[in-house]
Amino acid sequence: MVEVQVKKEIAAGIEACWALFSKFGDLSWIDGDQQVEVIGEGVGMIRRLTMPGMEPFDEVLLAMDDAAHSYTYSIPKCAIIPFDNYVAEVMLSGDANRCEVRWTSSFDEGGMDAEQAKELIAANYRMMLDMAAQKLTA
Repeated sequence: MVEVQVKKEIAAGIEACWALFSKFGDLSWIDGDQQVEVIGEGVGMIRRLTMPGMEPFDEVLLAMDDAAHSYTYSIPKCAIIPFDNYVAEVMLSGDANRCEVRWTSSFDEGGMDAEQAKELIAANYRMMLDMAAQKLTA
């Protein structure tokens, strides 16, 4: 089992950060050519991501806690994310002036080296957190 944790402090209040992160089906703050199709709403909803040259893959919302500023999602087995039992959680803490975002996940690395799998996911989280910080502090 691989476990990943990435943290980022953002110079924006927790409510502004939560307003961005809590919209599970809206990834417009992420640069790139991905398309997001939302299937359903609330817990159980799916955000289906399609990126150029790749097959679509699903992320399923497992839990959303507005009071705790956190949500949990899974990625079912797919060719793009070749890991089994992938579950991630995004958790925010902070106050009116700053927010710390902690993105964690655990998964079975499948055929990939565990350290390579960990760095692949951590780099992806860092990239997305940097984009969120840019959007929130612009």
